[in-house]
Amino acid sequence: MNNTYLLYKKNWKGINIDLNSLSIELFNIARPKDINMLSNRIKILMEDKELRRSMGQVGRAMIDKSYNWEKAGKMFENIISDNVEIQYFSIFPFPEKS
Repeated sequence: MNNTYLLYKKNWKGINIDLNSLSIELFNIARPKDINMLSNRIKILMEDKELRRSMGQVGRAMIDKSYNWEKAGKMFENIISDNVEIQYFSIFPFPEKS
């Protein structure tokens, strides 16, 4: 189980982009609330400035309406209080404790 699935189970939503249409079909079954798209749709977005602008406006309005630091903090608090083990992956090493 990965971190994004744990967040999905807590009603977080995400975007899954894949080259493999079978992967997208499986995401549509397993994560129907996520946006699941084939990477060829990225090309459409790259070529259509007006589509990017309108999608950005709609996305921003949804975020402004639905999320804030208080809600995000509460969601993380719920994850921690449920004793869900989350693994953190980073390309940057964590500093060692003295």
